[in-house]
Amino acid sequence: MKRPRRLTAFRLNPKETRIIGYLLVSYSELELEMCRCLSEMLHGDRMLAVTLMFRLRGEENRLQIMDAVLRPQFQNLRLLAEYDKIYSAVKRVKDIRNQYAHCQWDHTKKKGVLHFAKLEDIAKRNATKLTWRTTNLALLEYQESFFHFTFMCLYLLRKEIKTKREGKPSTRLAEDLQELTEPPLYNAPA
Repeated sequence: MKRPRRLTAFRLNPKETRIIGYLLVSYSELELEMCRCLSEMLHGDRMLAVTLMFRLRGEENRLQIMDAVLRPQFQNLRLLAEYDKIYSAVKRVKDIRNQYAHCQWDHTKKKGVLHFAKLEDIAKRNATKLTWRTTNLALLEYQESFFHFTFMCLYLLRKEIKTKREGKPSTRLAEDLQELTEPPLYNAPA
C-alpha cells in the first residue's frame, strides 16, 4: 500500500509544522501543572487533585472543575487577581491548541503561510463556505512562547500558594504577570 503524502503546506513549512505539533502535545503538560496547583491547594493531596481534574474528559470540563475548587481558595489567600490572569492565559492556550487540533489544513503551495479552517464553524452557523484563517512562523513562535510563559506562571502560582500558607514573603508572581500578553489566535485577514 502506498503511503499518503503529507500536506504540501507542511512539507514546505517544517518549522511551522514542528511548532504546531509541539502546541498540540504540550497542552497536557499545562494540565499537569494545573493539577499540581490544585494538589498544593488541597494540602498536597495528589490523588484527590488527579481524581478531580481527570475523572471528566475534555479540557473545558477540567478547567471548570479546577476553577470551581480554586477560585474561593485564591480569594481567601488574596491571590484572586493573579489567579484570574493565569486562568485566562490557560484558557487562551486551550483555544490556540484546540483550533489547530480540530481544523482542516489547506494544501497550499505558498511557503511561509499556513491556511486552516474549522468545520465546526460551518456546522454551527449552518453556512456553506469555510472561513480560512492563516498563521505563520512569527505568530506560531509567539504562541509557543506564550505556552511556555503560561506554564511558568502556573509553576509560580503553585509556589505562591505554598509561600502564602507558610507566611513567607511573596514570590515575584505579580511582577512576572505584567509581561503576560495573550497572542492572537490567527493572523488578521490581509
